[in-house]
Amino acid sequence: MSAAPCLVAPSAPSDKVEVVEVDRALVHALGLPVPELDQDRKNFFLRFSFSSTVRAAFRAPVGMRPAAWAEKYFIVTEGSRPGPWRNENAPYLAGIMDAWAEPYVRDVTFMAPPQVGKSKIGEILVGYISDRDPSLTQYVVPDETSAAELVDERLRPMFEDSPRLSKLLTGAPKDLTAKRFKLRTMRLMLVWAGSVARLAAKAAKYQIRDEVDKYPEAPSKKETSTEALLDKRQRTFRWDRKIYRDSSPTKESGPIYLAFSAASARFYFHVRCPLCGHMQRMYFTDPDGRPCVCWPKEEAEADRIEDGLLAWYECSRCAGHWDDAKRDRAVSRGEWREEKTGMELFAYLRLHKPRRIAFHISALYSMFVSLSETAAAFLRSKGNKLALRDFCNGYLAEPWKDYAVERQEQAILALRDDRPRGLVPGGGVVSCLLASVDTQQDHFIYRIRAFGWGGDSTTWGIREGRVETFEDVERVLWQDEYKDPDGKAYPVRLTIMDSQGTRTAEVYEFCRKHVGKIFAFKGEQQMAVPHTFTVIDHFPNSPRKIPGGLKLLRGNVTYFKSLLSGKLSINPADPGAFLLHAETTEDYARQMCAEYYDDADGVWLCPDHKANHFWDCEVYCLIAADLLGVRHWKKPEDKPAAAAVHHSPSTSRGSRSGSRPVPSAIARRRG
Repeated sequence: MSAAPCLVAPSAPSDKVEVVEVDRALVHALGLPVPELDQDRKNFFLRFSFSSTVRAAFRAPVGMRPAAWAEKYFIVTEGSRPGPWRNENAPYLAGIMDAWAEPYVRDVTFMAPPQVGKSKIGEILVGYISDRDPSLTQYVVPDETSAAELVDERLRPMFEDSPRLSKLLTGAPKDLTAKRFKLRTMRLMLVWAGSVARLAAKAAKYQIRDEVDKYPEAPSKKETSTEALLDKRQRTFRWDRKIYRDSSPTKESGPIYLAFSAASARFYFHVRCPLCGHMQRMYFTDPDGRPCVCWPKEEAEADRIEDGLLAWYECSRCAGHWDDAKRDRAVSRGEWREEKTGMELFAYLRLHKPRRIAFHISALYSMFVSLSETAAAFLRSKGNKLALRDFCNGYLAEPWKDYAVERQEQAILALRDDRPRGLVPGGGVVSCLLASVDTQQDHFIYRIRAFGWGGDSTTWGIREGRVETFEDVERVLWQDEYKDPDGKAYPVRLTIMDSQGTRTAEVYEFCRKHVGKIFAFKGEQQMAVPHTFTVIDHFPNSPRKIPGGLKLLRGNVTYFKSLLSGKLSINPADPGAFLLHAETTEDYARQMCAEYYDDADGVWLCPDHKANHFWDCEVYCLIAADLLGVRHWKKPEDKPAAAAVHHSPSTSRGSRSGSRPVPSAIARRRG
């Protein structure tokens, strides 16, 4: 205390003086003299005051998130825009910083290309921690040279140039080195990934792991991985530890991609078109294979495109052209959305409270990288494997993987026969029509396929395409007629509809509306059986119950994709062939070649930006056939029409529709 306590008459406290009422026992305990006139009093008023240092220590911190703190106190000391930090220069960074500060979040991963500000987040968090919650902190970089550059070029200027942070410096030059970075409030431990001694030196509540894909896989032959050693440094801070890691990706086995894939929730930045207002994620080429970054068809010289700023971005909704200025406007009005649900970042975080979250962004979002630079980098990468890898890592922020196309497009097109689209084969060779629907954010991809009789039956593609609404799906599946050359109509017996993604609740409602004709489907890479059912009681992300529940079909997509791959290799003239109609397009063939089998993990994978919707649809059709047990169906013997009256319609196997009753669920199950 700065002044000795004394007894006073009742009065109000001031900004620097406290007045409290105390009893006689406390007065005697403090050894304070009691005036003779007050000897009989039981309570007294005590006046005292604290020094400014003590007051500052006890003062509750004012709530402030990292993004707001950065705009108020952080100074950029290098780069093209030095001066006070402005979130508007990189709007996508603010959400990541504030998400890191959520109390339940423990691990944040940011996979991004160079020059989008990912390392700047680490610097801001160091300043924020030292000012708001001084605690043991490790800043991990690839090597000792990087640590020295970090201190000399970024951290020391950051603290010295900020009026707020400069108050935390001790004033001793020896306290601002790569081996010793000491503040008045805390010590920042600079760690380089190649040093076992530095990695294992001390525990830390906070860790900033910068450019993790540049770390050595292990700091020495006797040690485990660098990431595993770092994880052990936080064991004693079980309940409040936090990690922020960033890097440009290298390969799928690299630390940043592994951490990104392991996150409980992954977020992508969606921007708002300045022309039509549509929210969308930015792609170089979208999942349907449509180019999004475009340039004049007559121009193929990379330097001319880059120097003349000839490239533009095409809106997925209105097809409007964005130059760099419009792109920047679109980004400034953007927001992070969760990959599967499409929910806004903080709405998702506060509902689900995930511990491990990850963010991905490409150079397309950065105001410091023109669209024309990205287009030129792509053109320069053609025919150059190393340049293509650099484009993939350094612009798209995607891991590089060498893969071979398992099924050539021309081999797929060789499966075409001479039937027009929509015509069912005649002669009684077809047992039923089955269908599938792949659900996208604003449209549907469908496939209708005919199946023969028995286990080695040939199958025929009847119709495939894209529709926009659920009403269109109803029309294609159950209103349009599919006939053979004799005019015999075949109804669609069963449909499998993808229910994952952002429209799960809508798909559930649609399947409930058409119960018995369609199943909502969820694919899984590993299952003990080919397929099974799970009863769903509630709509996703909602307390609302599904009346009567919903049977969700779950299927082992790894098993059925391998089955499909084998069928595609059967000669078109052999039994069991997988045939297509004569109007099958090259786009269909491309999508059937999109996925490849990863021997290391034993799963099928699809490279980013390759459309695989028809491939998925064909997989779903095979699941439908297996669910119905089509492989067990026998072709009925030809009988005179008069004989049919002796058979009950429920048991007849010679009906004109070519279909047969659905066996029990138990009989249909496989394995």
